[in-house]
Amino acid sequence: MRLEQLIEWVRRMASPTAQSGLIGNLRRVDPEFAAAEQAWASPLPGDASFRHYCRITSPSGKRMMLMDAPAPHESTRPFATIAEDWFAAGIAVPELFAVDDDAGFIAMEDLDDRTLFSLTGPRVAARSTEIEHYYQAAIESLCRIQALPLDSEAVNAMPRYDEALLRRETALFRDWLLEACLELSPAVVPQSHELLTALDDVLVLEALAQPHSVVHRDYHSRNLMIDERDAVRIIDFQDAVVGPSSYDLVSLLKDCYVLLDDSLRQRLMTHYIAHSGSRTGQNNVAAFTQVQFDLMGMQRHLKAAGIFARLYRRDGKARYLKDIPLVLTYLADTAAALSKTSRYVDIMQRLETLLRKEVIPAYDVFARTTDQP
Repeated sequence: MRLEQLIEWVRRMASPTAQSGLIGNLRRVDPEFAAAEQAWASPLPGDASFRHYCRITSPSGKRMMLMDAPAPHESTRPFATIAEDWFAAGIAVPELFAVDDDAGFIAMEDLDDRTLFSLTGPRVAARSTEIEHYYQAAIESLCRIQALPLDSEAVNAMPRYDEALLRRETALFRDWLLEACLELSPAVVPQSHELLTALDDVLVLEALAQPHSVVHRDYHSRNLMIDERDAVRIIDFQDAVVGPSSYDLVSLLKDCYVLLDDSLRQRLMTHYIAHSGSRTGQNNVAAFTQVQFDLMGMQRHLKAAGIFARLYRRDGKARYLKDIPLVLTYLADTAAALSKTSRYVDIMQRLETLLRKEVIPAYDVFARTTDQP
């Protein structure tokens, strides 16, 4: 992390004469931070990207969050554009104080350290009233995101979740988990290539057939903060796209890090139905079927398992390996359910067999022989 450069930038932004580095109507950094010192800064653990974060605390206790998004791997522009648009629309994102696209720095509101995941842990029981309240608030914020007009300037600038992107994502499962980590190449498991190709066709077809809206793309417990007012706030939205309306809902209700009780998940789905129509003028969940919701979850979980494997194999980040078993369980259980409720009986039966007889046992062996945090 470029901590010294970041602190110097804060000093300049907090100066009464500072003019550069600001965009739109964002307000100047508090002058109290003009005397910022490295000793006041607390770098935070990194995420799965090249971005880094740092909290800076003034002598009187005021705090800011700083983002370091170094080029060429990262850019501040998508984050800043979306944050400004969503904040103006009443969506619960952090307020931005200063942005410097050239330097790759952002100063923003500090939302504290409590994530929804820090409150839930890996499992949520059926009757967890406080946790259910947070999830309801997250769903209401999601409905505000989905109500954003698709013809606005900010939304028009977003990439589309098109066929090419969907296929690139599902290929991560085969390339990074099956082959790079588990060594389950088509030569070892001959049926896997043809099956995953057929599955990919199904997932693309069903994803593109449902209504589209703005998609956060990582709407889950670790990207939902609980601020000092006990309100749910949203982070990590810089990769937002326009795509299938079920995507963020399935990310939240079939979280890669948290297993919700089935009855709780159904109540939250009902909560979404009640709020979706009032925000968008149409009932998005009624417009996509349960089968499409489940298939969207399958696409996301194939992608997630592949990304977790890639983070380990390519980037040396082993901490995500512990999340793969839940994702594989989602995939196998969803395949079993869809073999009874969809027209894709053969594909789903074969997929469940591949997962339970080949992939999950191979991953168990891999996990036992791989150092994990």
